This record gives sequence, structure tokens and C-alpha cells, in this order.
Amino acid sequence: MIPLVSTNQEYQSNNQNVPDDCIVIPIETLQQLLGSAQNFCNITLNQFLEETFWPDKANLRFLTLRGYHAHVRRFIAPILGDMPLSEINYSAIQQMLNECPTQKAAKDAKGTLSSILGHAVKLQLIPANPALATYILPDRIPPDTPPQGVWLTDFSQIMSVLRIAKEFDPGGEIERACLLGYGFGLRKGEILGVNKPDFRFDSNSLFVLRSYTRGKDGAELHGLKTSTSLRELPFFDYIRYRLYELNITGNGPFVSYDAKRSNPSTIAKRFQAFREQKGLPQITIATMRHSFATAMIREGCSIPVVQQWLGHTSPITTLSCYVHPSVDDLRADAKLISSTLDKYYRKPIVHYPKVSESDAKKIQCCLRDCNEGDYTLEEMAPYLDPKPTPNREQIIKQLISENPTITKEKIADYLGVSITTTKRIISNMKKANIIRHVGPSKGGYWALCA
Repeated sequence: MIPLVSTNQEYQSNNQNVPDDCIVIPIETLQQLLGSAQNFCNITLNQFLEETFWPDKANLRFLTLRGYHAHVRRFIAPILGDMPLSEINYSAIQQMLNECPTQKAAKDAKGTLSSILGHAVKLQLIPANPALATYILPDRIPPDTPPQGVWLTDFSQIMSVLRIAKEFDPGGEIERACLLGYGFGLRKGEILGVNKPDFRFDSNSLFVLRSYTRGKDGAELHGLKTSTSLRELPFFDYIRYRLYELNITGNGPFVSYDAKRSNPSTIAKRFQAFREQKGLPQITIATMRHSFATAMIREGCSIPVVQQWLGHTSPITTLSCYVHPSVDDLRADAKLISSTLDKYYRKPIVHYPKVSESDAKKIQCCLRDCNEGDYTLEEMAPYLDPKPTPNREQIIKQLISENPTITKEKIADYLGVSITTTKRIISNMKKANIIRHVGPSKGGYWALCA
């Protein structure tokens, strides 16, 4: 660093020589420089956005910029816009997040603010990015219907929609969009960006190379969202057979309408008409990708595999945003687990005390005196009579058929009786040629007699 020396009167009055490695700057000029630096550090968020951030980010995708502008206009600028960058701290950001109506709005606003302040850090206007801290977000209130629509959760549901789409629009725009969305897990822009030569039938693969989304001056082709989005995906059998039937030739877009590449806005409207006409749930082109990911997870595919199919940079995104098991799926899994546990656990049989007919009549009188109604003995039977005890021999036969190496102690636990009683029952069954024990006492197994 080169030392700076101001040419003030005190320095000159001392008749000192200026060192050779110093630069002499008039005091007035130095004061102007320091004043400009102080003003630059106190630049407000709105000034930084207009003078620096928006011009530097002009090459971002149109949809990304539109989202940034919306978050700044609705949530960030009203609270932080007139605040100097150096004064935006934890409490100010928390105040801004508290004003957001939903948890998703708060997350989006925090992400946009983090990008803005991160750019300020790169330019050395502030030392650190306070938006990277952990904040308290509004409670999440799940909507009745997700804003992007509902999703399917297994491939049987997906195949049903593919067949309905084929029946509704055979080989047309709707069916082709469903083939790409439900068959490969593509984003909406990737679906519309696929060209016919992207299908390589020699390797049974689809190459995802571009995206087609709305731009500032209308829909336009551009590169993919991330570097991992550039990927090669294999065909499923149904997809391959259907593509062969469509006899894809030429170099044009795969999803088209009136011989032109389908527009992102108009295809959404036509897909809505298809869904309503066929009485389908609120599925959309955007949720096809979510349905595909959820179905793959349910089929047992690993997270890294699904991540590669979707073109995500992180498996956290795959799990947190794209896998949506339904309540019905959870119920089905609970039944599966229950059926598995039932093989290893049975409730012990509870023996209830017997109630005589005279006691039952006494209870009848008590109920009548308490104005609880006039019950007949038949009506009281389910509550007063002992519950029927299942045939213990049948239970033992079932246990042996499921686990031939089961011990007498385990059988006693299942029956809810003592080991002595269990041995007696087993001895009687052996004498009656119902069961037999094969091999040594500590290493054999049980078998049912024919």
C-alpha cells in the first residue's frame, strides 16, 4: 500500500520533506474522497437495487427476475427499502419476515434478500450477509389444494392418466406432454423445449438439452436451469412403445400445436380443459414432475437415482420439494406393517369370569332401578357371558405352520397360559397324531401330521 500524505499547513510549516514512497494529496481532495466513501457505505437498499443490483442481474432468466421484482415490491422494499445497507440487521429482517402472510412468502422473500445482500458482500459494501442467519417464519397453513395442483403417488395412477390422455388427444399436444412429464420427470419448460432429434432410439434415451419458457418479449428457447439439468434419460417400456407408434421424424418440436411449438400459457389452459372434461383431479403440467418423483420413491428407487432423473444439484431438493406421499399411501403402509407385525405378535387370550343366570337377573334389576332401561337376558349376553375361548389346538397348529421352530415357551405366551398347561396340550396333540416333533429337543422342529 502506498502511504498518503496531505499537504496541510502544519506539515509545510515544519519544513519536513515528503518521503519518496508517499503520494501528496491536497487536504480538500482527501476530504472529498472520504466523504464520497462515507456516502457510498450509507447507500440505501432501494438505491443499491436501482443503481447496481438490477443492472448487474439483467441477464438472469425472465421468470427469475420477475420473481425477484415481486418479492422486493411486496415484502422487502416496504420495510427495508429506505434503510442503509449497513443498518440491515437481524431484527430488521425478522420484522420484514413477520409481515409476510405465509411461510412460503417469507421463505421466498428471505431467499431474494439473501441474493441481494450477497451481491453487496461481493462488492465489499457490507462485511457479511445477515439474511443467511436462521429466522422465525410464519406458521405453515396448508391450503385445501396446493397452488400448483395435486400430484399422483404411484405408477398405476400415472398409467391411468397416460391412457386417458391417449384416448383424449392421441398423438397430440396433451398426450405428448404427459409422456414427457410422467415418463421422464421433466420440468414444464423442458417438456416444451424437447425437439424430435433429442430422442435417440439407438440407445433408447432422451437427451434433455434446452428449455422453453416465458421471456420478457414472449416465450423463448434458452439453456437449462443448472448444469446438472443437462442429462440423458432412458425410456420406460410403455414410453418406448408409444414413441415407436408415434413414428417421430423431422427436426421440429416434439410438443406442438398447429405445427408450432406449444406456448407455456396456452398449453396450461388446454390441459385444464382436458382435466375438467375427463373429471380428473387438479393435476397440472407442473405437478407431473412431482408425481414422477413420488412414484419412483414408492417403487424403491434410491434418492441419488431420483435426483439424477430430475436433474437436481442436491438430494435435499429432491426429498423436501418433490416427494409427496398421500394420506392413503400412509394408511396402506400402516396396513402392510401391521400385517408383518401380526406374524410375530398376538394378544394373549383373556379369560373372563363366568356370570350365572341369577347374577344376570340381579344386574337386570339394578339397571332397571337406575332407569337404564329394561334389558332381556339375550340383550345382556354379549356383556355378561364369558367370551368364547378359541380352540387352543387350532392356535398351536397355526403357530407351527408359520414357525416350525417355535418353542413351547413362545406358544405359552401366545396362548396366555402357563408352560405346564402348554406342555399338556402339546402332549395330547402328539398322542392324537395331530403334530409331531422331528429331531432333537433343542434343535428340531414341529410338523403337522397329515
